[in-house]
Parts: sequence; C-alpha cells; structure tokens
Amino acid sequence: MERMVKGTALKDLVIGIRSDKPHESIYEQMLSSAAKEYLNERIMNSVWYSYENYIELYAALIKVFAKDNPEYVIKWGREFGEKVMGTVYKNLIVEGNVKRLLEMYPRFHKILFNFGTLSLEWISENEVLFTYKNFESKFDKIYYSNVGWTERAIEMCIRKKVEYQFLKKSWEGDDVTQFKLFWAP
Repeated sequence: MERMVKGTALKDLVIGIRSDKPHESIYEQMLSSAAKEYLNERIMNSVWYSYENYIELYAALIKVFAKDNPEYVIKWGREFGEKVMGTVYKNLIVEGNVKRLLEMYPRFHKILFNFGTLSLEWISENEVLFTYKNFESKFDKIYYSNVGWTERAIEMCIRKKVEYQFLKKSWEGDDVTQFKLFWAP
C-alpha cells in the first residue's frame, strides 16, 4: 500500500514554499521534479497525496527555515498548532478539557495519514504518553513538530507550561516513537 497524506496537511507546506520567494532557487535545487509539481497544483484538502513527496517538501521547508534544528522545529510546530487549534478546533480549547482535546489526536492521525497509528496513554492527571507505530522511521523532525504543536494546544487548554521527553526514537532504531508530555499539577 502506498503511503498517502491528505491535502489538509500538505497545503500549508506548499503555501509556505510558494511564498518563500527569497529561497526559490534553493527549493529548485533541493526538490525532485515530482515534489515540485505540487508547487504548481491546487492542493485540495480532501484529496490523498504521496507521502514521499509530502515529506520531501516538509524536509526542505524545515532545512531552509529551521536549519534542521529540532528546537526551531518545535517552535514552528507550536506556532502552527496555535494557529490551527485556535481557529479550526477552538471549541476543543475553549472547554479547557485536556482529555477531550487529546482523545482527538489519534483521530486526527487517521484523517491525515493512511498508515501508521498514534495511541495515547495517560500516565497521571498531568502526564500523557504518545506512541507512534509504523509511521515515520527516518525523518525525526516530524515528531519534533508534533511535540511543539501538541505542547501548545495543551497549554492553550490548561494555561500551564508543558514539557516533553522522548522515550523511544524510531529514527535511532527503536520499533516505535514515544514521547511524553507533562505539566505541573
């Protein structure tokens, strides 16, 4: 089965690269012809697209803007998460119910990707474990972005600082990627 991603996830990457005129020549050199085709297409939210091209675009954008620095990628994920969670899913944030917010995350994963699974396990009232299985084993920056996105969404919900810790890393040979997010009680 070919790995696919919904246009909803792809669209912002394409818009980001298209609008980055100062680095246009860098993208021209970095991207394959297949990935560059997306830059000339109208990306539809409900259409499935190649994950390989998506991750190539993602990696290029991160390399240019974040210089492959994981802390910058987390910051980028936090900003993007605040934008999306504060507009599209603001009803989840307003209620202030972090459990309801986080129970949506495995569903979001299934909506956006046709492969891999995300599961959550509550360790305590202020600590949750995220486990990605059969998802991305090479491109670690996608996880750093997800950490930033989720940290910020939780912070918007509970009004407390959230921290993270990776426990397992598929890009370092583990069979899954696991990280926990935690905050003060």
